[in-house]
Amino acid sequence: MTSIKRFYFNISFLLAVIVVMIGLVVVPAAASLQSLGEMIREQDQKLSQKESSGFNIEQVKTELSDAQKQSEQLSGVFVGEGEELKLITQIEGLAQQLNLEVIVTPDLNLKPQSGQMKRLLLKINAAGDYLSIIKFISDLESLDHYFNVSRLMLRSKNDIAGTVILELEGQNYIYFEK
Repeated sequence: MTSIKRFYFNISFLLAVIVVMIGLVVVPAAASLQSLGEMIREQDQKLSQKESSGFNIEQVKTELSDAQKQSEQLSGVFVGEGEELKLITQIEGLAQQLNLEVIVTPDLNLKPQSGQMKRLLLKINAAGDYLSIIKFISDLESLDHYFNVSRLMLRSKNDIAGTVILELEGQNYIYFEK
């Protein structure tokens, strides 16, 4: 019987050592693995947020680049700030090429429009033969800058035969950088 008691005692002792080892080694290791798993999930969420922010940053950069291209196009079509005289000189040069007498009167009371724009009103009075006047009107459309005609009147000059008077009002916009 003593050998059976001894056998049971040894087995009980071995089981107790195994239980203590499980309690001292495996349980803390499992708890540590669980906390590491939670930390990994948190880091994964943070990285996912950063990644989506990174994609948003790339989208913002793309939109900014597109806006800058549109800004360059606007500055090409509209008159730049301080370049009003250049547009008037182009119109006068065009009239001179066509042998027209021209007076260009800008409205210098520029009223700010929305954002980065101001309206530039021009009154153009020209006198010359009919074909030159028609060519002048046509060539206004081919200027470097956009010019929107709002009023146009043609009439003949009574005292000189074959002379036509053009009265034209139009506008452009001055595009300025903030």
